[in-house]
This record gives sequence, C-alpha cells and structure tokens, in this order.
Amino acid sequence: MPTLGVVINTKNAAQTLARTLESVNFADQIVVMDMESQDDTLKIAKRYTTQIFQAPDFGYVEPARVLALSKITADWTLVVDADEEIPQTLRRYIEAVVAGTAGQSDTVVAYKFPRQNIMLGKWLEHTGWWPDYVLRLFKTGKVDWPSQIHAQPQVDGQVYTLPPNQEWAIVHHAYQSISQFVDRVNRYTTIQAQEQSPDSPLISPLSSLFHELFRRLFLFEGFSDGKRGVILSILQSLSEAVKQSKIIENTNLLDEPISSEEISKQIKEIVSELQYWQADFQIHRTSGLAQLWWRLRRKYRL
Repeated sequence: MPTLGVVINTKNAAQTLARTLESVNFADQIVVMDMESQDDTLKIAKRYTTQIFQAPDFGYVEPARVLALSKITADWTLVVDADEEIPQTLRRYIEAVVAGTAGQSDTVVAYKFPRQNIMLGKWLEHTGWWPDYVLRLFKTGKVDWPSQIHAQPQVDGQVYTLPPNQEWAIVHHAYQSISQFVDRVNRYTTIQAQEQSPDSPLISPLSSLFHELFRRLFLFEGFSDGKRGVILSILQSLSEAVKQSKIIENTNLLDEPISSEEISKQIKEIVSELQYWQADFQIHRTSGLAQLWWRLRRKYRL
C-alpha cells in the first residue's frame, strides 16, 4: 500500500501542537522540523514521533519547510501547519487519495484544500479568508516549495481543487488575539520588505491601505463577519501600508519630497474607489429605479 508522510514545522507551538499531531496520527510518517522553540513544543512532539529535527529560526516557515520536505520518504506528502488540524471527514478523503480510491485521475499529483480560518475565536466565512485554498497534499517529489516568504509551491503535474465544502476543509486556528496579529505583521512585513525586488515599482502606503481596506470590506464582504470582519479588514490593510512604508525606508526614500498635488491625487483616487464600492454595495440591496440610480453612480463613480 502507498504510504503517507506528514510535515509539520514548529516554533513555540505548545498551545496548538497536540491537537495538530492528534489529527494526523493516521499517517505512516510524521516529520517535525522545529525552529528553536523555547516552550514545550519538543516535549509534545516526542509523544507522537521520533522524527524531530532542528532548523535555525528563520523568522518564517518556508525555509524550514523545505528542510522538512527533504526528510519525507513516504509516497505521498501532507503539509500541515502547527496551528491547523485535519478533521475526520478530510482524513477519510486523504486516505482514499493515498489508497487510489478517491476517484480522481492518475494524472493528478497534488490537491488543494479549502481552509476554515478561525480568527479571534470564530470561523470567518468572508473577508477574503474563505475558501482560502492551500496546496497541501501531493505525491512526494512532485512539488517544489520555494523558500521565500508566502511563496507558492510549483507543481510538476495536474492539481485537483476540492469543492469549497466545510467537510473537506483544513481547520486553521489562525489568530487568537489582535496582539498576535500585530506581532506577526511586524515580523512578516520586515521580511517582505527585505525580499522586495529593487526594480519593483513603489506603491504609496496611503493608497495601499485604503485599497486593501475596501477590498476586504466590500469585495470580500468583510462586514458580513461582523466586528471581527471589520477589525481584521482594518488590520490587514494596515499590514499592507506597513509593508510599503518599510520598502520606502529600506530604499532610503524617506527624505524624498512629496507634493501637495500628489497627495491630492491619491485622496481623489481613494474617494473615487470608495464611491464605486458604496454604489456596488447598494446595487445588491436595492431594486427598480433605485438600483438603476446606484448602477449609474457605480459606473461614473459619483
């Protein structure tokens, strides 16, 4: 029978790791690659596997994930974060894939799963965090995972994307608090700014902030997730602004002058985008002449 190996990268994951490891105890091989944890992470990991390795604390997961993937000897690889879990319904599907009874073509070498993000204690069904597809199951050797932060894996073969059903979703216990979100924003944006190509065009922090805010609130209906959706839309938009600000800082452009005309232009663009999304919001909540009026306002951004 084909075998399944699981890769889990850890860094001070004692609060969530036992739940994660318990959910993948059906695997034939479990590899834990730790990045200098200072809590009980290693103690917990030893209850479930002997294949525990150490990597430097890179500050983000991708380089350590590459090292972990090199340790897999099983036929199939499942990548799981230390704050995720595999529910029973998804477990049965994964077992069927490995056994060759899932009904997919033999040419399929990798699978994308929806991910159910638990943010501030509740599943967010909007705000851009659902279905949040992630490629996590693949035939060993068929995926190349770059080491850059938030890099997407490169697949040698066909990928199958599961329907956005909760029963096939990885459960992700993402941010338990706003402080945790802010801490990660500071760490991740520093790395993203450092990795930014010098040839990439600079983006205004002001424009990036409001563009991301409107996208999360309106395009992804963040308001439908209540206060959590609104708060996380604001935090995500601040993350984009901080990243662009650090890029400017790294390129020594903080002293470069900016004209009142340029600021005025940016504000006009922000207002125009807000008018578009305000009208779009109303179109879906009106009918008849009122809806026609809002369609005209959306078209001309009035």
